[in-house]
Amino acid sequence: MDPVEPAELVDIVDENDNVVTTVERSDMRRGVLRHRAVFIVVIDGAERVLVHRRSQDKDIWPGWLDFAVGGVLRPGESYES
Repeated sequence: MDPVEPAELVDIVDENDNVVTTVERSDMRRGVLRHRAVFIVVIDGAERVLVHRRSQDKDIWPGWLDFAVGGVLRPGESYES
């Protein structure tokens, strides 16, 4: 029997980015709850944008092309880290 992985937790924030609760990622997605995330766009000297294919394991838009690299922050994680 495979061990069960713990659910990924996500901080839910208010309109001022104050944490109001922490929930499982699936609950955040299902409820379309405001959460912290970071993204970067990579542009080279010729002004070309890096495009990558999202993993088939992603919870939204698996396998789609994307120009942003990043993701949802872990509870307590800073934007900078």
